[in-house]
Amino acid sequence: MLTFMPLAPGTHGDALVLLLAVLVVDLFLGLVPGMARFVPDGTAIFTSVARALERRLNREGRTRRNLLIRGAIVTLLLVALGAGTGIALFEASKAVPYGWAIDALVLLVCVSGRRVFFDLRRGLAFAASNDIDQGRALVAELTGRDSSRLDRFGLVRVVIEMGAIGFCRRVLVPVFWYLLLGLPGLLASRAVAQIARAVLLRDREGRAFGAAALSLDHALGLLPSYVAAYFLSFAAALAPRAKVGSALHFMALDAHRDSLVNDGRVKAAIAGALGLALGGPFGTKGGGGGDAWIGNGRARVGQGDIRSVFYLCAVGSLFNIMLVAALTLALVRL
Repeated sequence: MLTFMPLAPGTHGDALVLLLAVLVVDLFLGLVPGMARFVPDGTAIFTSVARALERRLNREGRTRRNLLIRGAIVTLLLVALGAGTGIALFEASKAVPYGWAIDALVLLVCVSGRRVFFDLRRGLAFAASNDIDQGRALVAELTGRDSSRLDRFGLVRVVIEMGAIGFCRRVLVPVFWYLLLGLPGLLASRAVAQIARAVLLRDREGRAFGAAALSLDHALGLLPSYVAAYFLSFAAALAPRAKVGSALHFMALDAHRDSLVNDGRVKAAIAGALGLALGGPFGTKGGGGGDAWIGNGRARVGQGDIRSVFYLCAVGSLFNIMLVAALTLALVRL
């Protein structure tokens, strides 16, 4: 039996209780101002390895076929590194007293919904001060792209988009793969996400190197993106002036308008719920006529819209906690 799988029979729900506790702590750290900065992002190692390999192997002058092969090999290596590290940590946690603390620490640094709220607060600070340079610096940090062409409304739209994407990628994706495959699945999914992110910052020719990583990242995020989008959509039922029906409508209608459909799905849910138009020619993709609008509402967004996204992500996080709690109770009763 693969005992590192939290949903495996005979585990008595211990791993799910731990996950539930971590999700509560993560949400608390996100909602209390200033607390998120004290817990590091656990993807730093994978980010460093992914960027180093990408810079070393993804060079100009290589044929597309060569880049595809190199990228596939790097992706497999990072998956193996993540899964192997997860198995090693799981075995270590079983071999030492209070080994559950190892699992809890790994979960806390890899499930980082607190960063979503932290970044939304930074967006609120920029919107309140109306400091364009501060906003452009924040957006450049969040996206890794040139933000010099964005005006105030464009900057706020990107902050909103990154909040929605972060809710999916920082919360739902790691939780989903931890539930299915434990620490190996959690760390492997995070490793793939980092190489995919590194490649997205390259030009079109350089992305051939990341074709395997981008495809795998899309596959790993497909089901979690649906769950995230539905959570955000149904959270609209508890938010003033937000609309559940519109969120579901645009989630189905406009997700494909983003080149990364999983990201488009959660953006569309937010756009529909709040009556916004996100994306556009100067969205998170760095600008250009090929970036389509998502939603058909207001493009002139402000502080109130960031606060609404903050609220929707908080309620969505509570839905996620409730789902894990339900799974825990069901497994304990087996």
